[in-house]
Amino acid sequence: MLVVMKILAIVYILRLIWAMEIAPERHEVEYINKKYLKNLSVVFRKFSRNSPLYVSMELESLVGVGDNMTLKMALYEYLAGHYIPTPLNVAYTFCDFLYHEPFFGQMYAKQFPENWTCPFPAGEYHFVNMTIHLENFPYTIPFTYSSMIVRTRADVQGFFTHTNEEVFRWKTFIKITQKMNPKDVKKNKAVKHNINKELALI
Repeated sequence: MLVVMKILAIVYILRLIWAMEIAPERHEVEYINKKYLKNLSVVFRKFSRNSPLYVSMELESLVGVGDNMTLKMALYEYLAGHYIPTPLNVAYTFCDFLYHEPFFGQMYAKQFPENWTCPFPAGEYHFVNMTIHLENFPYTIPFTYSSMIVRTRADVQGFFTHTNEEVFRWKTFIKITQKMNPKDVKKNKAVKHNINKELALI
């Protein structure tokens, strides 16, 4: 009975989660293949305390890029002094990432002129003041421990699809905060109080 009540409490709280704040804390470029890419920089900034987080990226590609490149992304959770892998581990060809990835892919795609197409020619690219699109994000995240604040690391790698030759690799350290609907906070406190009373009687 005790286990059932705890499960019900966790499920109820997860149902109240309605928004998520992603706050990159630092960014590390680990490797750049100078044969294909140079001047890669990524900057995160907020213009005020309550403004959204903006991402800016600048790079110069020395080759054309499309489905000849694959992007691999993996999310790690910080636990007990170590980063352990989560189930969020995906790979896209570059064009599929821009066309179909609904969160980070759309963040970049919205920077392009109307009627843009992929692949892209070699050249300089400037992505300025991008915002991450979380409108359809599945807010129940499969982390090891249920927590409203989780520290994570996102590893991103780019390599040529047919040869596996690495082009770049970076790590972004991120704090993820899951938020509850303000209208439900008071109701949630009452429910948690009742659950705690019933647990005390078991």
